[in-house]
Amino acid sequence: MLALLPASLVPLNVLVNEHRLYGSLVFVSLGLAAVVVRQGRLAWAGVEVALVLGLLAHQRSEVWRDELSLWQDAVAKAPGMYRTHLHLGGALEQQGHLPEALRSYQRAAQLAPEAVEAHYNLGNALRQVGSFDEAAAYARALALEPDFFQAQVNLAALYLQAGKAARAEPLFRRAVQLRPEVAEAHLQLGVFCRAQGLLAEAESEYQQAAALRPDLAEIHYDLGNLYFDTDRYAKAIQAYQRTLALGPHGDAYYNLCDLYLRQGEYPRAAEIFAQGLARVPGTTKLYYGLGQAQDGLGLGREAAASYRTFLNSNQAPPALAEQLRQRLQTLDNTASQEPR
Repeated sequence: MLALLPASLVPLNVLVNEHRLYGSLVFVSLGLAAVVVRQGRLAWAGVEVALVLGLLAHQRSEVWRDELSLWQDAVAKAPGMYRTHLHLGGALEQQGHLPEALRSYQRAAQLAPEAVEAHYNLGNALRQVGSFDEAAAYARALALEPDFFQAQVNLAALYLQAGKAARAEPLFRRAVQLRPEVAEAHLQLGVFCRAQGLLAEAESEYQQAAALRPDLAEIHYDLGNLYFDTDRYAKAIQAYQRTLALGPHGDAYYNLCDLYLRQGEYPRAAEIFAQGLARVPGTTKLYYGLGQAQDGLGLGREAAASYRTFLNSNQAPPALAEQLRQRLQTLDNTASQEPR
């Protein structure tokens, strides 16, 4: 009783916490042991208790096999508790079962409409399946907790994607005010400012993000794109090089080499395009850039092969595809007239 007294006096936010019984069970076990010893049945009683506890432990070990089985058991035993559905949704989402996770999050939100995390997690799951209902879920989370940073960032990004810049802007700016030390807040505000043509402010936000997280490749890539768009090619090259120093990035390879092509540095462009294809083989548009570099170097046969690989990927827009077919005819005609 003394061991349970603190838990009895302090209100619990969770209905059952089994660890609160551990202290009391120590004394219960000692009491049972004393009774068994007095009756002279120590050996057999020990075997009986061990068998029962072993069976129970085996049954529970199946439940505790993984997070999914644990929360499925919790939901079966406590279907009216929103936390069990919330955590089951997380376990399902982690294993890629998004439809089932959505149902769990929706049930959690129904059971506890005042639970911020239920609406936020529901919004994240809806986002993964491409449902626009996620905006409403994020909005409900913000209505309950107006300073919820990540919900602000996610909802603002949705508004920007939907062309609702006026609704996105205050959310982006509020996120930066709330968490000025978070690089993502500055990065997202920079993306917004660039989309609205506020290039000087976008550059400032990107630079602040880069100062906070110099190891985040996407920041340097976005900064390189800004320099590219404003014809500051030397700075763009530096930003793309920083991006690639942090890891493979197909678009950064393409944009960097495009700059070299514009400056007529065909050998350098061909070298980096080939490097990009080796490190990011799925980026087929690099074959188009490689073909341009080879074309500029007068390597007609190699350029034709690269152009054809790009065309066969079916990623070329119709106008570009037609342009490449015409160029291929010219290259093939030239190649046929060359001595073998």
